[in-house]
Amino acid sequence: LKGVLDTCHVVPVGVELSDIPTRGITHDEGAPLVLWNHRWDHDKNPQAVFRSLMKLAEEGVDFRLAIVGENTRVDPREFTEACRLLGDRVVQAGYLPRLAYTELLGQADVVVSAARHEFFGIAVVEAIAAGAVPVLPRRLSYPELIAEQYETVVLYPDGGLTVRLREVLKNLGWWRSQVEGLAEAMRRFDWSVLIDDYDTRLERLAAQAQSST
Repeated sequence: LKGVLDTCHVVPVGVELSDIPTRGITHDEGAPLVLWNHRWDHDKNPQAVFRSLMKLAEEGVDFRLAIVGENTRVDPREFTEACRLLGDRVVQAGYLPRLAYTELLGQADVVVSAARHEFFGIAVVEAIAAGAVPVLPRRLSYPELIAEQYETVVLYPDGGLTVRLREVLKNLGWWRSQVEGLAEAMRRFDWSVLIDDYDTRLERLAAQAQSST
């Protein structure tokens, strides 16, 4: 087994980031825009995010919400209920074509996840690269995406979603300052950066296979 592991190397997924705008860290006027941009399914745990946001809405915390992603379900009732209860705070609900999606990424202040299942996190990488402050669980693939210097401000512990969201939304400028440089760091996952590594490794594998025949 050790011999096999010694010959293995994991490379990250390439993400198309060239058309995603980079946002500054200054706080725009208006309520912060929270983005949830995942596949509409149970393993992405939308209920946890919506519960937290509804609690914060009841407390009077100011925010807007964009719910983006592909709906593959017949009855996404938690989404319908969240839109009904949050009312005018919801500025987008549903799938967007690429151009509209990248424009929305450039407007998002916060990207949030409570996923139970995540192999990589393309949607989160896209949003962070656009300048959104990430609010992510300290598990799954997320710690591998985030440089160690940002972990304490980006990754929340189990049960800490509502507390972290409240803190971020009430003091967005400070949290933005704490993740300065993270958007640029996400650009390391762009295809234009990774493609040479992919090509080199695939060419090496092909040469090894040819030499063994």
